Amino acid sequence: MEYQIKLDDTLTKYYQIVGNNAKEIKVSDIKKDAFIITTGVENDKVITANIVYVDEMFLVKSGKITEVDKENYSLKVLSSDKDIYTLEIETTTKQQMINVKTLVAETSGFSKIKEGDTVHFVAKKTGPEKNNTYTATKILIIPQEYFIK
Repeated sequence: MEYQIKLDDTLTKYYQIVGNNAKEIKVSDIKKDAFIITTGVENDKVITANIVYVDEMFLVKSGKITEVDKENYSLKVLSSDKDIYTLEIETTTKQQMINVKTLVAETSGFSKIKEGDTVHFVAKKTGPEKNNTYTATKILIIPQEYFIK
């Protein structure tokens, strides 16, 4: 659904979300195609904005790992909605794996990930990604052994 956002020079405040904080910015700091959240009065698909928050857009999905590329540290994932994603795993990616015996999520390394494992992932959308390739922010691996009980 599309809305028109009406801005008021004296009323509207603008903020950039940075982690858990909001930093005040100017309207000129907002770039085209930015992901925004706005609050204000809605009247017939026109929102008179009190506050405009600029945030990052995230992709949150899950699926089966179909390929593990150990050279490039990436995973191919067939999502539950039948899309194929390539996840690049960086040193900053928070990697966790469910311990099949204790059912506790533990910090894990890339070498323990196998084809057939299930993955829940969060990735930052930075714009028009090529070939559904994203850098993963967080992944949670559920080993295939969990389902063979």
